[in-house]
Amino acid sequence: VHTKNDFLDFWEKLRASTKDANLEQLIPLVQFPFAINGEHDDMPVLKVNKQQFAKIWPLLMQKENYDMRDNGKLVSWYSKSIFSKADAFAEQTLHTKSNSIANLDFEKLNGVWKLNGAYADLELYPKIQSMLMADKEKFPVKKN
Repeated sequence: VHTKNDFLDFWEKLRASTKDANLEQLIPLVQFPFAINGEHDDMPVLKVNKQQFAKIWPLLMQKENYDMRDNGKLVSWYSKSIFSKADAFAEQTLHTKSNSIANLDFEKLNGVWKLNGAYADLELYPKIQSMLMADKEKFPVKKN
C-alpha cells in the first residue's frame, strides 16, 4: 500500500523554486529564523532572518556533500544536485515529522512542511558567520 507522503508534495514545490532560484517562491517554504549548524557541537547555531537568507541560500546551494557513514565517499557535489534529481529518495526513508536530506533539514510545523535548517562545514560556517556579523554591525541591536 502506497501511503501518500505530503513531504513529497512539499519537495516538488521546493525543487521548482530552487530550479529557477526563485526566492519569492522559496521564502514561504522556509522557517525563520533559519538555523545553520556547524560540524561541532560547540559551534553556536547561526540564526538567519529573511533578509539574510537571500544572501546565504546561494552558499548552501554550492555545498559539497560527503556521506560520513560511507567513508567520506562523495555522495553529491552540491545540495543543488539533490534538487535536480526527481528521485532523490531512492535510499531515503521519508519521515512524517522531520527529514534531513543532503545538508538541509526539514520539519513539519503545525501541519506544514518547512525547510528549517542546514549544516555548514568548517569552510562554509565561518563565511556565513562573518556575513551575519557584518549584518549586525550595519543594523546594531539597540540596547536600552
